Amino acid sequence: PIYRADPDECCRLLKVEPLEYALRDLSLDAWVSGLRNTESSTRENKKPFEKRDGHVKVNPILPFTEKEVIQCLEENGIQLHPWYKKNINGKRYRSLGCAPCTEPVSDDGSERGGRWSWCEKTECGIHTRCPLYKD
Repeated sequence: PIYRADPDECCRLLKVEPLEYALRDLSLDAWVSGLRNTESSTRENKKPFEKRDGHVKVNPILPFTEKEVIQCLEENGIQLHPWYKKNINGKRYRSLGCAPCTEPVSDDGSERGGRWSWCEKTECGIHTRCPLYKD
């Protein structure tokens, strides 16, 4: 399958291009992401607002830790995604992505450790390679 043979191309087709379409053809001026800089080294230097090519990407929970996100949700009566809480052999989904590329991880592992576990890939490209948002 393409997600194993060429995961970058799979993400480009299923994530990056649809976002580019939405930003370009739906005339969106801004979009909001759930990006957090505590999730991986590729996100450490991101900014709360990223302006590129006339669009603004807003990262409102950028400095939040996983624990702070859970606390904020609880304080506001917002339920966690059921897969986040689900225990599967002592593991749970701490990062949700495409079904074939995401697996549950233990609490002592990396938050994004369950993403593309068979290769070195750590990002889908929306936050790193989207042509409208090149760093």
